[in-house]
Amino acid sequence: MYVTLIHLSDVHVRNASDRILDKAPNIASVINAIPHQIELCVIVVSGDLAYSGKDREYALVKGFLSQLGTCLDAAHNVT
Repeated sequence: MYVTLIHLSDVHVRNASDRILDKAPNIASVINAIPHQIELCVIVVSGDLAYSGKDREYALVKGFLSQLGTCLDAAHNVT
């Protein structure tokens, strides 16, 4: 069984112009380029997700993670 673990730490999202928010397609393309069939892809996000804990910051993080999941090939089981 091939398992891929992606760990993102302390992204500190403050606003819509934060650079990490544009990286979902790049991260997904690296995962999708792995030459063997991935049976499980686990994405762990730890540390400070939002800069100051505001709802709008967490909404941006949620959107980023949703986009990342969408960008991954449908063959991957993302948890």
